Amino acid sequence: RRSVLSNITPGVVNASRPGPPRPSVGPGRVSNAKVARPTMGMGRLSTVSNRKSSVGGIRRSSVYHRGSTTKVTDPRNVTDKGVVHRNVEKLISYLTQHDYDRPLSPKALTAPTTKDFMHIFEFLAHRVDPLYVFGPKLEDEVPLFFRRVVCYPITINKSALFSVGSPLTWPHLLAALVWLVDLLSYEEGIALNRATPTDVEEKFFIYLCKTYTAFMSGEDNLDVLEEQLQVECFARQCDEVESQIETLSRECADAKEKLQAIRAIPSPLAAQVSKKKDLEGDIAKFRQVIEDMKGANEAQRSKLEPAQRELEQREEEIAQLQRERQELEQVIQTQEVNQEEYQRMLVDRATLENALTSTTQKRELAQSEAWDMEIRISRKLDEVERSVAAFNTAGHKLKLLPANAKYANGENYELHLTSSATSIDKMLNVNIRGILLPALGRLKETIKQKQMSKQVDLLKAKEVHDRLEEAYSEKEDEVTGLQGQLQTLEAQYKRAREACADDVRRTMEEAESVEKQVCRIKEERSGQLASAERAHQAAQIRFHDVQNSLERERRTTNEAIMQFLNVLAGHKQFTSELLASTEKKAREMVENL
Repeated sequence: RRSVLSNITPGVVNASRPGPPRPSVGPGRVSNAKVARPTMGMGRLSTVSNRKSSVGGIRRSSVYHRGSTTKVTDPRNVTDKGVVHRNVEKLISYLTQHDYDRPLSPKALTAPTTKDFMHIFEFLAHRVDPLYVFGPKLEDEVPLFFRRVVCYPITINKSALFSVGSPLTWPHLLAALVWLVDLLSYEEGIALNRATPTDVEEKFFIYLCKTYTAFMSGEDNLDVLEEQLQVECFARQCDEVESQIETLSRECADAKEKLQAIRAIPSPLAAQVSKKKDLEGDIAKFRQVIEDMKGANEAQRSKLEPAQRELEQREEEIAQLQRERQELEQVIQTQEVNQEEYQRMLVDRATLENALTSTTQKRELAQSEAWDMEIRISRKLDEVERSVAAFNTAGHKLKLLPANAKYANGENYELHLTSSATSIDKMLNVNIRGILLPALGRLKETIKQKQMSKQVDLLKAKEVHDRLEEAYSEKEDEVTGLQGQLQTLEAQYKRAREACADDVRRTMEEAESVEKQVCRIKEERSGQLASAERAHQAAQIRFHDVQNSLERERRTTNEAIMQFLNVLAGHKQFTSELLASTEKKAREMVENL
């Protein structure tokens, strides 16, 4: 067992040692020989210095960013009704969980008053900094607080605070409050993770205790304890990290393959361009139909003019017959007839009048029937023309027209109506029963087959979309787990560093105590000075060797942890971007389908 020495000062030891003095591993202790000993903790800057760990503090190194003079445009769609509704629910949930002292309701936060907004803002601001003091005018404090204290990237105008509940102002102020709520929630999560104990620190502390006990017992071979520490802590963690890295690499490769498959899907621009061309063709056909209707109208007018002339001629004939009748009546009145002739003339007159009445009725009936027939024919022609126009329009939409269309097969199925034709077969330019109906039957079967194929493709696309959504949710869970692991590793690294510094300080104090004991023994027993010095030097050499080995091990471990954290952060960012782009393209694909 190692003996405890005394009564030997560090100056005497350093003066008796040949060569330059050995540097100490203690934090900045100066020996009696006036030689400054560099500390082991000054070669590397800490990654966790200058941090305020409380929720109310300002952690500008990790959460906040330095403000910029450039005006930033808000990229979020904060005016969307769904986004506003979710933001209101998140704000109410946070305020309710943290004992907000005023009544809350979604209806009240749809268009709140300026007073309600100021109360909510004061509550959240005091959650950030309980000692923050506001000025007499809160409308001046709100922009300053968001810009200087929490470094909110979007500028809040003072004029917006005078009309908080307006539809143009409230969504942006609500987004700022929700941003502040997310910030506070993140701080609380970090504080909770820092308070969670870990097994690695305990095992490392036990390792230090065992190594120091073995060193004080005279054992110089500490390889077994080092191997045990590596097996218990670092080897197992390295295996877990390597397995996670392999899993994430496979998932990234799968995500890249899915992304390439999504990119291979043709763009809907070609379909829209084709649809535009079809619509332009429909417009041209409609214009042609309008011109045809104008021609038909002119034809009807040309038919009406002869009928009007014929009507005028008939009216002139009736007038002529009436004049002749009057002349005959005058002749009859001037004639001298006897009773028999008069009776006979009355009978003839009655017979002629009856015949005239019957003829007139027949004539009027024939004219009425002819007029009704012309009206029915005109209506039927109009219906036929509309049907022809509708067929041509539908044919263009179904890509059956013109002759070079997709389903025309080189045949011209476009219908043209000739209203002046002498027979029904000659009124249309295409044989409907012999040519048109079989072509439409074939087109119907083709469309049915394509519809069934499209339905199958749609079902497959929906399945792909569902799988992508499940993969996205799984990725989100994995990213959340990795974030928790990152925070845990940061806390473990900080605690391990502090524990190591405490152990080194205690070790240096014990070394100083040993040096003092060596000095006292050297003064009391001058005869044993040479052996004591050799034993002391050997002990110091072994101590420094162990200390240097521990320092190298600590630096190697720190570098490995930092490299893993950097790789993990880069992979997290890449995975988030990849999942966002994948989800966006999947949604576009589903919308297009």
